[in-house]
Amino acid sequence: AGMWEGGDATQARAAALEACLRLGLDDEDLNRVVNRIPELVAATSGAFDRDAGVQKPYDALLVDVNRGLVELTNNYEAVVRRLEVLLREKEELTERLASANDQLERLARTDALTGLANKRALEEALMRDISRADRDKTNLGVVVCDIDFFKSVNDRFGHQTGDVVLERVAQILSSNLRTGDLAARYGGEEFVLILPGSNTFGAKLAAERIRKVIEKTPMMGPQGPFEVTMSFGTASVCGPGCAGTAKQLVERADAALYAAKRGGRNRVVMETELAAAEGLWFHVDGAFGALARVPESLRPLVRGMERAVSLAFDLH
Repeated sequence: AGMWEGGDATQARAAALEACLRLGLDDEDLNRVVNRIPELVAATSGAFDRDAGVQKPYDALLVDVNRGLVELTNNYEAVVRRLEVLLREKEELTERLASANDQLERLARTDALTGLANKRALEEALMRDISRADRDKTNLGVVVCDIDFFKSVNDRFGHQTGDVVLERVAQILSSNLRTGDLAARYGGEEFVLILPGSNTFGAKLAAERIRKVIEKTPMMGPQGPFEVTMSFGTASVCGPGCAGTAKQLVERADAALYAAKRGGRNRVVMETELAAAEGLWFHVDGAFGALARVPESLRPLVRGMERAVSLAFDLH
C-alpha cells in the first residue's frame, strides 16, 4: 500500500505481484482478496472508530479510473487544440506586426503627396549607390530638376491644382526611368533622379527624354488644360575615389539646374556645360547693365535686345 501511495505504479505493480507469489496466491485467489478490500477497509475503520466512507468494489473503481482517464485525455486534447489556436493567432499577430512595421518604414521613406522617395530615402540611396560606384568602378549620374514657374501655377490656379501638377510630374518621372533608377522629391517643386551606370551625358539623355514628355503633357486646371515645363541639371561621378561625394554631386547638378533656369528654362544643362553657360550670362548681364544706363529715348532698343537674347536662349 505504501508503494502504491508513493506514485510509482510500475514498481508498485511489480511489488504486489511478487507479494502474491510469496503468499502462494494465484489469480483467482488474488481477485477474491481484491474484491474483499472494501469490506475489510470498512471493518478496520470501524474497529478504530473511524468513518472510511462508502467503499466501492474493485470493478467500480476500475470504471471510475477509466472514466477519469478518458476525461483527462479529452481535456488534454482540448488543451492541445487551444494551444494550436493560440500559436496560429501568435503567428498571425507576428505577421501583421511585421507588415505594419514594413508599412511604417515605407511611409517614413515616401513622400506623402507624390508617392516618390522622400529626402531621407534619397540620401540613403545616394550614399549606397556612390559606394557601389566607388567599389565597382562605375558611373553614377544625378539629375536635379525643377518645375518652371511653379509659383505662378499656385497663384493662378490654387494650391490644389499645384498638388495635381506635382503628382502628375512625379508619375512621369517614375514611369520614364529604368529599373534600378530612383526618383525622389527633394522639396517643393524640385526633384532628384539617381541613375546608376550613367555618366553626365547619359543623364542628360534621360533628362531630355523626360523634359519632352512633360512639355507635351497637358495639366488639368479649373479653367481647362494648361502646360508646364521643367529645367534639368545633370552631374556624375565615377569610381574609384568617389566615395563620400554625395553632397557635392547634388550641388554640382543643382548648379547646372540653376544655369538651365538662367538660360531660359525648359532645357537640360550638363555640369560640363556649366562654365560656358555662366560665362555667357555674365557677359549678357553686363551688357544689359551698361545699356540700362542709356538715355530714356533708347530704352525701347534695350528692351528689344533683351527679348532677342531671351528668344535666342529659348531656341538653343
